[in-house]
Amino acid sequence: MTETDPDQSRAYSAQEGAEEFFSGHGTIADPMVGLEPEGVIEFARATLDLLSENAREPPNFELGMAEGDPRAGRYDFERDVIQLHPYQLNRWRVLHEMAHWFDPAARLGHPGHGPRFRTIHCFLVSAALGDEAGGKLAEMYRIDGVPIEADISWAEAILPNSDAREGI
Repeated sequence: MTETDPDQSRAYSAQEGAEEFFSGHGTIADPMVGLEPEGVIEFARATLDLLSENAREPPNFELGMAEGDPRAGRYDFERDVIQLHPYQLNRWRVLHEMAHWFDPAARLGHPGHGPRFRTIHCFLVSAALGDEAGGKLAEMYRIDGVPIEADISWAEAILPNSDAREGI
């Protein structure tokens, strides 16, 4: 938990629990099944295409984190780029950072792992990794005490950000 993002540690715990559930299965939802750096853009584009017929271009990605930064990925809203650690690259990580890209709450002074982020994250995981993976993530969020916004559509989930994210 951080002062500015009280749900962060529970959101991370939920994602780790969902990833662990699929670990070793050898399916697309298996976090141990790596993602090659050259495949990141194609994976992001395919995910967006599954969510919308008129999908916009995927975010900009940058492989490499600042020296000493222990995170596996981060969305840099000031530069509008997703940074990913090349040695910790997997689909779950890409989708987590894409959820920040769609819901840049931190730039507005809101917690970065709030209900809207978690809802968008589940939509992305369901589209890219399958409904079972998205459902497990939503379940883990609920179990960890940070539920998603239920009964809203993808369009509703991203609507509050339509001025920042045109085209989807």
